Amino acid sequence: MKAILVEDETIPRQHLGGLLLRYFPGVSIVGEAADAATAEEMIYHLKPDLVFLDIEMPGRSGLEMLAGFPELNFAVIFVTAHNQYALQAIKMSALDYLLKPVAPSELSGAIRRAEKQLRQKYDAEQLSLLQANLKAGRIFPRIALPLSDRVVMVDFNHIVRCECENNYTRFHLSDGGKLLISKGIYEYEKELSGNGFLRCHHSHMVNLVHVKSVIKTGTNWELEVTGGFLVPVSRMRKEEVKLKLL
Repeated sequence: MKAILVEDETIPRQHLGGLLLRYFPGVSIVGEAADAATAEEMIYHLKPDLVFLDIEMPGRSGLEMLAGFPELNFAVIFVTAHNQYALQAIKMSALDYLLKPVAPSELSGAIRRAEKQLRQKYDAEQLSLLQANLKAGRIFPRIALPLSDRVVMVDFNHIVRCECENNYTRFHLSDGGKLLISKGIYEYEKELSGNGFLRCHHSHMVNLVHVKSVIKTGTNWELEVTGGFLVPVSRMRKEEVKLKLL
């Protein structure tokens, strides 16, 4: 795949380029740009298969630059250090992103998804939804959970707890429903922790608004959550539970 790196900061751009050169010989970097105008010109002339696109740059943002294309005939992986409304809009549109500093394992997954996306081409509705969400400036108190045939949008407050099942995560919902997602719980920890969730055990996260009581039996702690389920608290997590709840 031919790739262009669009990043206004030198160090992050060099870091990403170094990862691609070292670990992904199938990705050829054909251009680098530090602003939207240069990136736009490169994309038109070099016709890349894949664009790594920073969100916030001087002048036009990466999102504004992308919105100027009549259609996307290349895959896009957003790269950002900002977990703000734009990131929520990207998730809502089921498009892909990486958080800085980029980790090799996350980059590998993003490239695999980009290869698949190139074969399928972008759904025009994805970009339209992204543009509408950005224009409205909405912040979504929801998370996008990918199933085999669709992406389900779930309100954070509708999630009672998350449970690790090998490399999968089972989301337990307040209406009794369950969603099994083919991603490990660690992939959701950062996003959920910023939206009122607590990792109380290696295999469990709970939504703090659904915690009804902290049950102490000797040295063992458990959290009673909506629905009456008891979630174990690991010894290493007791202090954090104490800070958040007691």
